[in-house]
Amino acid sequence: MTARFVARANASGVTKIVAELLVPGDLVLENVDLNGGDRLIATKRDPGSIDGNDRVMVEHDDHVETSYGANFQTGEQDTQIEIDFRPQRLQGQTDANGSSVTLLRPSRCSG
Repeated sequence: MTARFVARANASGVTKIVAELLVPGDLVLENVDLNGGDRLIATKRDPGSIDGNDRVMVEHDDHVETSYGANFQTGEQDTQIEIDFRPQRLQGQTDANGSSVTLLRPSRCSG
């Protein structure tokens, strides 16, 4: 399985996190559609903080691709967003390892 993560912060300080889970298909990578209690959780950790702010990532299916998204009210440099896959818990099953992205220094666009 391959995962693709994108983090975009806008000028009003909202950061949108989008995740795609992909598996090899016949000709191309195919999107994974979580079901049965499986979910992705995005956690925001402010710089210097050990506490997190969790969001269940919401599925978006446009009939071409399936992705999962969450928004955070932050755009601060070095804010870390972790994404965890949490499968439906079966006896003896453990969670998958977490992945993370770290926001870069804000930049201004002129146009």
